[in-house]
Amino acid sequence: MKDLVSIIIPAYNHEKYIYDCINSVLNQTYTNIEVLVEDDCSTDKTREVISKIKDDRLKKIYSKKNKGVVNTINELSNKCNGKYIAVIGSDDIWYPTKIEEQVQVFEKNPKLGAVFTEVDFIDENGKKYTDKKVFNYENVSSSKRIKMFYDIGNHLCHPSSMIRQKVFKDIGEYNNAYRQLHDYDYWTRLLQKYDVHIINKKLMAYRRNRTDNKSISASNNANTIRVYNELFYINYRMIMNMNNKTFIESFSEIFKNKRSKSSIELLCEKYFLLINMPYVCNNKSYAFSIIFNNENQNQIFETLEKKFNYTLRDFYKETGDNNQIYPTEIIYEEFEEHLKEKDKVIEELTNEIKNILNSKSWRITKPIRAIRKLKK
Repeated sequence: MKDLVSIIIPAYNHEKYIYDCINSVLNQTYTNIEVLVEDDCSTDKTREVISKIKDDRLKKIYSKKNKGVVNTINELSNKCNGKYIAVIGSDDIWYPTKIEEQVQVFEKNPKLGAVFTEVDFIDENGKKYTDKKVFNYENVSSSKRIKMFYDIGNHLCHPSSMIRQKVFKDIGEYNNAYRQLHDYDYWTRLLQKYDVHIINKKLMAYRRNRTDNKSISASNNANTIRVYNELFYINYRMIMNMNNKTFIESFSEIFKNKRSKSSIELLCEKYFLLINMPYVCNNKSYAFSIIFNNENQNQIFETLEKKFNYTLRDFYKETGDNNQIYPTEIIYEEFEEHLKEKDKVIEELTNEIKNILNSKSWRITKPIRAIRKLKK
């Protein structure tokens, strides 16, 4: 008998996609599965669609209170009976052999904590589009992948993952404080204890809404700013909570002082890593906290000056710089059409204001209304 695989589907306001999502799971070539789908108080017809799907392997749960996706996943994971657990977004699609191929990888390597796949990106209409290799990477060691997290951020796709149930029990639940990057936080914790594997084959379609809406995957400024806030703190925690052995294996090649070994020297290396985080912008206050909040402050400054040629004056200069926490303008390729439309509207309104101002009979209310439109 093949091992049981548990699939979690947290569903919310996806009446347009939930049927295809569930059926892509039920129609897998690997059939020994249990599927736990929970509607999180949808305000559309998601619940109706779920209720009409008939399959003995499908367990339907209808929440009485909206809990959010992270709480839903955490609660459902505690109800899973499978040896392996996988999560899929209620608007995503799995290709038929996904589960089977992942289980085969697990069986060949019992030390793996998680198995991922490459993905196709689709928009709200199911159309594929270029993902610029966001989630499609080769396999490397855990220490090199941790370094990749620092260099480029998350590159492991959550709904492509399958995790051993014992890993859930060992690592603990997803952190509900993270709305955008709860999965990335989880991978940073998992990789410090387990190896992972990426099947270099696209075994699912990951839907990313390209319109400005309220979904987690939507490309909008609120989500992007939240990503940066979460990203800074996750990287801070990843680096600060890392044991010395893992830290040296992951980052020694970019150490300021290649001979750093003592705890205080490694703490200084962590400071420099966070100061120089390679992103579009960097909230350096997380790095400053290493020194501001440390009771061994004098020892840190002594080591910084002696081992790294970094003085108190350098620190003062760093804390006095104008640190750009967020980009002043965030532009995605997905917004190109919307931006063109916005430029057209701005041009029309600008011309309208000019015409009003040049008119002898203009009234003050007209330019005010035009300016209000422009602000929108």
